[in-house]
Amino acid sequence: MTTLPFNRFASCAFCTHIAVTNVRPVGAKIEGAWKPKGSDFYGERGMLLAQRFANLPSDPSNILEFTKRYGPPSQDPDDLSGTFSFSLREWALKRRAIRESWKFLIGNDSHKSFHPETFAFRFEFKTRQLVIECPDLMSFMQLELASCARKLRLCAREECTTPYFVPQHGKERYCSIDCSNWAQSQWKKRWHEEQKKKKDSMRKGTKTDGTHKTR
Repeated sequence: MTTLPFNRFASCAFCTHIAVTNVRPVGAKIEGAWKPKGSDFYGERGMLLAQRFANLPSDPSNILEFTKRYGPPSQDPDDLSGTFSFSLREWALKRRAIRESWKFLIGNDSHKSFHPETFAFRFEFKTRQLVIECPDLMSFMQLELASCARKLRLCAREECTTPYFVPQHGKERYCSIDCSNWAQSQWKKRWHEEQKKKKDSMRKGTKTDGTHKTR
């Protein structure tokens, strides 16, 4: 048995392969092909891919643009067929799965572990780093969620159209300045209504006092 030094790896990273071409709508499906060569995707600055995916409306144009940029949610670029195809309904179901995982991790502080649906992860040892190559976007996004589970938030604005977010600062309750400004406007509105009620109550009290007869 070989024993590795305790600090054999200074860090761990994960990525997925992005290499799509000829992506197009075909009825209620999206079809495309894999490029012979692509690039390893380690994530974006400022936003999780899972966040972008969870918040994206499921209309055909958005699904098409997402696929052109990132690929299908649960198909492996190493598929020997060279092509991929999925229905719009399948895409929406995968988005729902990511949303459910997001909510589950927020509501279960004692359950932050990741249970992958697939065991096809590939591992590569680079200079002082272990790199996990995810077979598809879904595995990559699940790892994203597990890696920052304590930071995941849902916007406190009930009608927010992009409620899934990761705050820049730990105590943020709203996903954007727009939602924060909305919350502030609602607070001001309630404050003014309370002040108006107080003034109306004081006026009624004054009129009542003025009608009392003195002995």
